[in-house]
Amino acid sequence: RIAMQWAGEKELRSLSESIGEAASKPGRDEAFFQTWLATAQILQNPMIVSPDDKTPTYRRERKIDAGFIEHLARDPNRPAVLRSLSIRLLQNLESPANHKLLQESALDPDSELSVEAIRRLTDSPHPESHSILLQLAEDQSRDTSIRTEAIAALAGRPHPSLASLLDDPEPDIQLETARSLRGLRENSTVIEKTLHMLNDSQEVPKESRLRSQLEFLADPEKTVRPDTLEGWQLLLETGGDPEAGRRVFFSQQLACSSCHTAEGRGHKLGVGYGSGFMALPLGPDLSHIGAAASRDVLIHSIVRPSDTIAPEYQGWFVKLKDGSSHYGREIDQERNGIQMVMLDGNERSYPTEQIDTWGAMENSLMPDGLPQSMSIEEFRDLIVYLENLK
Repeated sequence: RIAMQWAGEKELRSLSESIGEAASKPGRDEAFFQTWLATAQILQNPMIVSPDDKTPTYRRERKIDAGFIEHLARDPNRPAVLRSLSIRLLQNLESPANHKLLQESALDPDSELSVEAIRRLTDSPHPESHSILLQLAEDQSRDTSIRTEAIAALAGRPHPSLASLLDDPEPDIQLETARSLRGLRENSTVIEKTLHMLNDSQEVPKESRLRSQLEFLADPEKTVRPDTLEGWQLLLETGGDPEAGRRVFFSQQLACSSCHTAEGRGHKLGVGYGSGFMALPLGPDLSHIGAAASRDVLIHSIVRPSDTIAPEYQGWFVKLKDGSSHYGREIDQERNGIQMVMLDGNERSYPTEQIDTWGAMENSLMPDGLPQSMSIEEFRDLIVYLENLK
């Protein structure tokens, strides 16, 4: 990695082939991959110097070539870990070639490659993506980890047929299915199945994790919750499943990863590569949050997010003379206007002559009421997942 960094800093393009060969050797990890991408970014876009040496030196906008990522993801000679990390950065998911790659990778026997492809199928607008995920979710010959990822990926557009998986012999499949069906609370088939299971105490014991999920699916308003921070901290002080918590964090319902990143995943907002690599997120990277925050602090940050706001993640507002208000993270002040990263991830400039007033928000960009969007078991799982990120 040090040699690679040196090659990048010195812009030694003659070493590009050697770097590529080194990347195919066993034992490569995500840190190596990120170093390789940063080096490739430089070598693909070297410094430009004017021939007369009189004009300033400048650099082109340095973006990773989409074809570079696609070729790496397709190369069967590369380690599966590097291919899966490349799939994470894949663009143009709806193109026939990239959709075929995701489909083949999702069905690949290598679980690491399959899981990453399933996660990207969640983002794909291709019309076949939904049917592929449904096929994987219902295939009992597949590993449980693959099926739960497919079910989680379907949460944004669940199909009533998923209700049959509430009877699956695998508890994790039942739990993930109950959460993913929340978008179909008005569907008679789903509710009938849910209420039937809740009425059968032998099938779903009173204190089981599944009952908690089913009750939240049937009627979230009936879930009794603490009304104080201390009550939440006492209720959630122990227990939880970190793997389930990972799925909660990246779920479409809770959308933590729309503002945060963890373990190299998440929707990074703002400027950067077209792939999102090294872009500006709205919230902090939580990949090591468990080393910095106790369980009680993590619970506090979710129950009352506005109590403590890090200066670098301060939210800002701009109120325009037309009466409209806009919110995001300020990234630049200029004499002629203000630039912000908006909540949808886009950058926007507001000319000074259009601005009535602007300033720091009193509340956090992280919304209040997140505990009400989860079952109590999900909240517990999320906390233990974050606690284990060290």
